[in-house]
Amino acid sequence: MHFLPWIIIVILIYTVFMLINRYEKKLTLLSKMIEQNDRHIQQNKELIEQNRLLIEKNKYNIEKNAKHINKIDIDLED
Repeated sequence: MHFLPWIIIVILIYTVFMLINRYEKKLTLLSKMIEQNDRHIQQNKELIEQNRLLIEKNKYNIEKNAKHINKIDIDLED
C-alpha cells in the first residue's frame, strides 16, 4: 500500500508526457501544413495574375476581331 501513491504518480507523469508528445507531433504537422498552404496561396496569387493578364489580352483581341468583323460586314453590304 505504501507504493500505490507512487505508482499513481508515475502513471500520471507518463500520461502527461505522452499527451505532450502527441500534441507536439500534431503541432509540427499543422505547422508544416500551414507553410504548405502559404506556398500554395502564393502560387495561386501568381496564377491569378497571369490569368488576369491573359484575360486582358484576349479582351483586346476580341475587340479587335469585332471591329474587323464589322468592317467586313460593311464591305459585304456594299
